[in-house]
Amino acid sequence: MDYYELYLNDIINTVPLYIYVYIFSFVCVSIVAVIIKCGKNRWKYVGCILLIAYIILVFCSTVFFRETADARKYNLLPFWSYRIILETNSKALMAENLMNIIFFLPIGLISGMFFPNIRWWRVLQSGMFIAITIETLQFLFNRGFAEIDDVIHNTVGCLIGWFMVKGSRFMVDG
Repeated sequence: MDYYELYLNDIINTVPLYIYVYIFSFVCVSIVAVIIKCGKNRWKYVGCILLIAYIILVFCSTVFFRETADARKYNLLPFWSYRIILETNSKALMAENLMNIIFFLPIGLISGMFFPNIRWWRVLQSGMFIAITIETLQFLFNRGFAEIDDVIHNTVGCLIGWFMVKGSRFMVDG
């Protein structure tokens, strides 16, 4: 099993199965209700539902269902992980950085798809706010490793997702 699979398994197995079932049920019922009841704004509501559900899963896997550590672990030095990667050729740390970017791609994708007028800087602000909240909660509750690099990678992931949607629309529209 490679580093990416280990990281994904860790994220997925951290959250109990019943949480996935509850969130999936909430999403399905809510989307059906929105499609039946709402008029022209229904897709914005669907986008909100998907965003809320995904953000809940992110918080569950990064904060709420993580084991409590013995001591607070944090690193406030930006890009420290890249120095370590360059010095040691750490594939595990590189995998973690890439997975932190990929982990937040859906937030940018959903924002770009369901809210076509949202600007890139709003996505940047939202991604940064969510990431800072996660890292702060991890620090306060001794869950995980609070670090600036995660905030940077998560924010970049949101932006990449948004740019993917905007780029695909540009390609289609000509």
